[in-house]
Amino acid sequence: MPRFSQVKSFSTFSVSGCTDHFADTEEEGFKCGRDVVATFNIPETVEPEGYDEPVYDPNELLGLIPHAQQHTMDMHKVLSHPIVA
Repeated sequence: MPRFSQVKSFSTFSVSGCTDHFADTEEEGFKCGRDVVATFNIPETVEPEGYDEPVYDPNELLGLIPHAQQHTMDMHKVLSHPIVA
């Protein structure tokens, strides 16, 4: 890698667009992150109007997955809960 004094032209380097944001506290860091995300050019989300209640209770999902990782689970049963309409 050439030393800075040996570089003949600055045109060989590009600017990445990266930046650092420093915060003294976690709350300040989250605020800074929210401010950055607020500048993204994305459309605002719209809440869906009217939808059917789930067929299965979402709390039942926890009962379908075994506590011990050595046991298998019925993936058809697990996937049927969020998919069935």
